[in-house]
Amino acid sequence: MTSAYSTSPRVKRKDDSKKLTKVLSTKLSNEDYDRFEKYTNLAYEEGMIKAPETSKFLRYIVTYPFKELGL
Repeated sequence: MTSAYSTSPRVKRKDDSKKLTKVLSTKLSNEDYDRFEKYTNLAYEEGMIKAPETSKFLRYIVTYPFKELGL
């Protein structure tokens, strides 16, 4: 598994808080990727995410449990 993280300084803009600026990258087997796409589509059909995109599902599964815990 690999990840990319930039520590270079950025100039803060007024709308910067709404921009997604970090990238997380990993390699998955074809089987795992197909499974992730299937769960993405299910989450979209259930209204958990607004679009059937794997990046939206990943953000959902990373943030939702912590919001529920108040973290």
